[in-house]
Amino acid sequence: VNTGEESIDQAIVEDTIKPGLSFDKNSPKVYKLKLDSNGNATIDGDALPGYIAEDIKNENGNTSFKVNLGNINSAYRLVYRTDITNNDEVSFSNEAFLNGVGTGNIIKRPTITNSFTKSSDGSIDYSKKTMGWKITINPLKEPIKDLVIRDTFPNGGLSLISDTFI
Repeated sequence: VNTGEESIDQAIVEDTIKPGLSFDKNSPKVYKLKLDSNGNATIDGDALPGYIAEDIKNENGNTSFKVNLGNINSAYRLVYRTDITNNDEVSFSNEAFLNGVGTGNIIKRPTITNSFTKSSDGSIDYSKKTMGWKITINPLKEPIKDLVIRDTFPNGGLSLISDTFI
């Protein structure tokens, strides 16, 4: 936020998380950013202490929260964690606002795509009527806690051979 490095008093980031995601209220971290001459941002140091999610509300499946940044004149990055609660969704949209004295509402609307794929691994044995599958989850290799993989087959024609997991 504030990549224009404007002076903003009482800066507050308000974020609304849409249905299909669950907000981890203990996860928000605020980092100061360093901008190069082309406007590219890099994190400048460790997470700053004292920033917490406040005013957490759950309405109509949406979760909203605020992080009070105080008086700022530098760029910052707010990082937090959500868990996927609706595995049928392929992408998730988000909406965040930066409000404060000295600026109008600045709105960001990023979309995140769920990163998993399922495809044939190329091994088909027509005589045995078998086909191999490859499921790729988390290609960025980020830590995942309590992962559950649920794969379903359409009715008729397919069944699982249990001793074939690699």
